Amino acid sequence: MNYPLKKPASLTPSHPSKKYLNWNTNRLTSKSKEAFYTELELLLVAQLPLKEALTFMLSAQKKKTQLHFYKSLLKFLDKGVPFFEGLRNQKGVSAYEWNIVKIGEESGELLTVIGSLAQHFKEKNDFRRSLGTALVYPILLLFTATIVVFFMLTVIVPLFESIFAQQQLQLPVATQWVIVLATGIKTHGLLMILGLFTLFFIGRLCYQQTQIRQLIQIKLFHFPGIKGLIQLRYALLFSQSLQLLLGAKVPLVKSLQLVKDLFSYAPLEIAINRTLKDISQGKSFGKALEETGFFNQRLYAFIHIGEATHQLEKIFQEMANYYNTKTTQLTKRVTNLMEPLIIIIVGLIIGGILVALYLPMFQLSTALG
Repeated sequence: MNYPLKKPASLTPSHPSKKYLNWNTNRLTSKSKEAFYTELELLLVAQLPLKEALTFMLSAQKKKTQLHFYKSLLKFLDKGVPFFEGLRNQKGVSAYEWNIVKIGEESGELLTVIGSLAQHFKEKNDFRRSLGTALVYPILLLFTATIVVFFMLTVIVPLFESIFAQQQLQLPVATQWVIVLATGIKTHGLLMILGLFTLFFIGRLCYQQTQIRQLIQIKLFHFPGIKGLIQLRYALLFSQSLQLLLGAKVPLVKSLQLVKDLFSYAPLEIAINRTLKDISQGKSFGKALEETGFFNQRLYAFIHIGEATHQLEKIFQEMANYYNTKTTQLTKRVTNLMEPLIIIIVGLIIGGILVALYLPMFQLSTALG
């Protein structure tokens, strides 16, 4: 399927807070949200009224930004404003969250909704922690290898270069390339680093532009070998989100609109827009989603079963567990593959430098012999 580059007006989120909050920058992180919803759930389970629960949670806060967050929520409650409106006016709380809380309040299922949000952010944070743990060793290995290669090019190679200059040897091409590289790094290393940072900064600015971001996302989605990884990631997020929303008794169409606003990923947003349009024209959810071609056939098949048996919530729960397991397994395989791959690449680089340095030495010993 060919996705249009122009973002439809309906893709623009109704609430500006798509990004999560970090307490140090006045924005909630996923970790902070997990703690907030988990603690609130425990207090509500203990049958503490909402206002008293937030007051108790406020008393345990020390950081200025945390105090401001809880005081702001309590101020709204003191005015008789619903809890979801208080969340809606907090910087960093997404439309996805306050809409679910709104439905929970209106249906009398606030405790269930808060528990679901706590579980949602727990699963999200668990995945991030497992990914971070798996990447620690490869990143450490790559960092160490970079330092070793830099040391060889800036310290070892110049020593050999002075020896070659004294002996007036005719250097092999490989040796000449290594010396040129070492000289360039030693002479213009700082300029190279500044250039890389400048390119990174310009790249980030460009990526923030909607048209450029969409173009990159769509091109990567259709890039061989990457599409499957993207489908797996968003199948997990899509299943987790719909399981949470449907479990909170949110209508399917409303759930899809909230999921669309949650993720800033152009191909998925366009696919959901097309699904919503087809549903409004009388197509079934499974059929409409399948025609977008965004996900794989396994998810479509289970959605068809869920619709036929009126068990979509349970189907998405099972699919979320399935894709979570698949994602964890894939992460482990990739990180296990990265370690020997980095070792091989670094070994080739260091070995190539050593061979290039010792070739003239072999020539010199042959000539002297």
